Amino acid sequence: MPRPRKPRSILPPHVHAVRSRGRDYYYFQPFRNTSREVPRIALPGAPFTPNGTPDPAWWSAYCELSGTTPQPTAGTFSALITAFTNSAEWRELSPKTQQLWRPLLERVEQAWSSLSVAGLKPRHVLALRDSYADRPGAEISCARSPP
Repeated sequence: MPRPRKPRSILPPHVHAVRSRGRDYYYFQPFRNTSREVPRIALPGAPFTPNGTPDPAWWSAYCELSGTTPQPTAGTFSALITAFTNSAEWRELSPKTQQLWRPLLERVEQAWSSLSVAGLKPRHVLALRDSYADRPGAEISCARSPP
């Protein structure tokens, strides 16, 4: 009777895993085992961290090799910010307002990009605000011309 196999995570297209000496290695190789096969390219690390969250370095390398861009998941802050900056309301704002708001939106996206908007509570906003308390220059900084 063969030994039982450990369950593996589902991998994206053209990626295969190789286990060697107790460690998993991931490779990107389009059209593997076909006449159109290309040489395999090693991907850095693993697709998921030990706690189960996606590894951004691995996924960005995969997206670069596969020629795809990751689409933000609906209901997340990343999707909300993308929808807002592509909306008519954003285009109606003055260029100066867009310039002032863009760094603030980038901070929110950097902190909460994959989190659900529905789970936002006032304490989360206050915690993000307080994380910038030690850097007063991190507030809105805009070049003002002298009067």
